[in-house]
Amino acid sequence: MKINDLPNEILFKIFDSGTAAARDWDSTGGIYEAYRDQQEARIKQIELDNSEDDDSSSRPSLGEDSSAGAPEGSPNHSTDFQVLCSHVCTRWRAICLGSPLLWNKIYIRYPEDPSFIKHNKSLRYQKTRTWLTRSGDTTPLDIKLNFKHERPVKSGDSVRWLTPFDVDHVVPVIVPYIHRWRSFNMTAKTLKMMRVLLKAIQFESAPLLEHLLLQAPTLGNNTSLDPYPILKGGAPILRHLALAGLAIIWNSLDFPELRELGIFRTVSTEERRLSRNDIVEVLNRSTKLESLVIEGAFISVATNPPVPPATISSLRHLVLETGIPEGPPVDASVLSWIYAPDLLSMHALGWERSSNSWNSILRMLSEGYSGLTCLSLLIEQHPSPDDVPYVDVFRNLQALEDLTLHCAYDTSTLEKDDARGIYCISPLMNAEVCPRLVRLVAMNTGTIIGDWIDLAARRDAARRRLQRLVTNTRKTPRISEEYVETLRLYVDKLVFLTPD
Repeated sequence: MKINDLPNEILFKIFDSGTAAARDWDSTGGIYEAYRDQQEARIKQIELDNSEDDDSSSRPSLGEDSSAGAPEGSPNHSTDFQVLCSHVCTRWRAICLGSPLLWNKIYIRYPEDPSFIKHNKSLRYQKTRTWLTRSGDTTPLDIKLNFKHERPVKSGDSVRWLTPFDVDHVVPVIVPYIHRWRSFNMTAKTLKMMRVLLKAIQFESAPLLEHLLLQAPTLGNNTSLDPYPILKGGAPILRHLALAGLAIIWNSLDFPELRELGIFRTVSTEERRLSRNDIVEVLNRSTKLESLVIEGAFISVATNPPVPPATISSLRHLVLETGIPEGPPVDASVLSWIYAPDLLSMHALGWERSSNSWNSILRMLSEGYSGLTCLSLLIEQHPSPDDVPYVDVFRNLQALEDLTLHCAYDTSTLEKDDARGIYCISPLMNAEVCPRLVRLVAMNTGTIIGDWIDLAARRDAARRRLQRLVTNTRKTPRISEEYVETLRLYVDKLVFLTPD
């Protein structure tokens, strides 16, 4: 069969597949899923860095842009696949222009050529206008704006950066189509740039919106920037919401179908700070919430009058991470504001003992959350023997399968007995404690190689074999390879880091 004999439906599927393959972004990824992928990538990087056949020279580092140096591929500068197809012949052009699904993903990363628009401002973002028109009247839109200023823009012989001027021009182009937004993702360099959008959508309604991600990478401390509400007109099917570095009216978040909420790097000034009342009010409205991620957020703990905890029986995944070295960060008391009886995974990272946050977490784990299958704990200082005993914690976690423990405290000066009294590895010697545990990452726990062999051998003998163990050892005389090989006998996959 000749290509000209293919029916229009088959040609459309070919065009659609080619268009999808050319896209380098995903607008529908989950917030918690992305967090877990990031954590897993860190572990895999450790495994790669310590594998015998490692070839790090040919592998990009985590976070590295694999497209660096490649031809620019944004819709604003390249000839897109659907555009190429529309220029082949009259029939193909009619199919392309009559297929709104080929034009419903808008990615604005670079501005249009300044030399082209300097005499006619009405032509600014003409390509975006064209795609919006071709997407029809009812097709849901996926829009991504990147105003992060990571690279200069080359336009002929000139080079310039994206500026707030570009935001001022593109927002009026896309906001009139908000009734068709399905996903919207915007990254701005500053809070001021993001406020252009926030001001424009504060009272709008987005009936089709499912994913909303707004990120201002720079922390804002400017008290003159009044916060805005978000979509007071309503977003009845919004399921995923991520907000980073923003000044907003927090109690304006009222989205009944919300499944995931991510709050990152909130504005730190006292009058703009996220409060306990804000969190509890938002959570009480979000009765279907399944994942909550609070990372690097400044929270005002004081409340007057105090409010009772929010009860969320639907919550399955919880991440609390300080992420900011200065100021009053997320405190473990946040855990006392939330009652989630069916929680499956908890990631509590970055706690300091000076605030008693660590002991608060241990106490809660020893009394509840018996259904947890995944637990990650990271603290900046070692716990005290006066804390809640680890054995009480892990006896309660009978469903635990995946455990990550990481302490930033240097354990090299601790005596063996002190280390075993402080850290929580010794309770796991009993194979009946956390009987379902199959993956263990334990860094800087002060555990020596002999203890690891003992732990792994006991669990293997009790048919509680570890599938993966990633750990390190204290600064002791060089460990014999024979010990490491012995440990490897009792673990399916072992990454054992020794000090230089």
